[in-house]
Amino acid sequence: MNEDKAVLVTGGCGFIGSHTVEKLLAQQYRVIVLDDLSTGKRENIENFAIKMYKGDLTNEADVSRIFHENVVDYVIHLGAKLSVPESMTNPYIYQDTNVQGTFNVLKFAKEYEVKKVVLASTCAVEGNSYYGLSKKITEDIANWFTQNFNLKTTCLRYVNVYGERQAVVGEGAVVPAFIKVLLKKETPIIHGDGLQTRDFVYVKDVADANIHAMTSEFTGYSYIATGKETSILDLLKTLQALLEVYCATEFKPRREGDMMSVGYHYPDSKFGWEPKVALKEGLINTIEWLKKRV
Repeated sequence: MNEDKAVLVTGGCGFIGSHTVEKLLAQQYRVIVLDDLSTGKRENIENFAIKMYKGDLTNEADVSRIFHENVVDYVIHLGAKLSVPESMTNPYIYQDTNVQGTFNVLKFAKEYEVKKVVLASTCAVEGNSYYGLSKKITEDIANWFTQNFNLKTTCLRYVNVYGERQAVVGEGAVVPAFIKVLLKKETPIIHGDGLQTRDFVYVKDVADANIHAMTSEFTGYSYIATGKETSILDLLKTLQALLEVYCATEFKPRREGDMMSVGYHYPDSKFGWEPKVALKEGLINTIEWLKKRV
């Protein structure tokens, strides 16, 4: 029975983390959360029966305490800094949190014989931001632990994740940003010409992929993507039509580190997973959630 299995979710109070926690609980796993609450919110998991630790991934004592006090069967490592523009101006915190923080998690997962570690990565590994570079380094570190210590790891390269509980920061955040300004009938802002494309994947699909990776024998990395590109202009037009709000758009210079196109990506066929929620359906769900909060 799954209630005999404990899963540590780092960043479990965050956007993707809270949806992952919710799905784990629905499948009867015991859940432990580590979050520094810098971007995650307690309210995202306040009604969930979990064991919560407030701590910092870069602090070995904070990480080791969890493994010392609990039997941890699996780890889903989502805690990270996420902003591409911020990583270009302040790469040091991305080195500390994303790289050193991940090393600390893997170190104790190996020491305490965790069955599997699932790590959040990103399609930004193909770009030129320090955020993407920090995630590529963590993939290599995870592979090193697998090769040298037989610690099973899977890195999931998320494309642009969107959905309920998302803050207006990080990858995919253009969705809640557009919805909020349209609900307020304000001016949407596009950085660049709007022809840049993204592959938007719904957060509940991502949570499902995290748990699939946890229980799968698959190791290495896989993209978590829909294989469909949508331009930022087309996204805005779709949201305007769904909300029946049409405002003039302001264009600003493209931000340093932003990719023009994420390209076409698909989950690895050996991973054995595919998304279920179409973009329009996910956008409607996101709109309904934000309507109650704007």
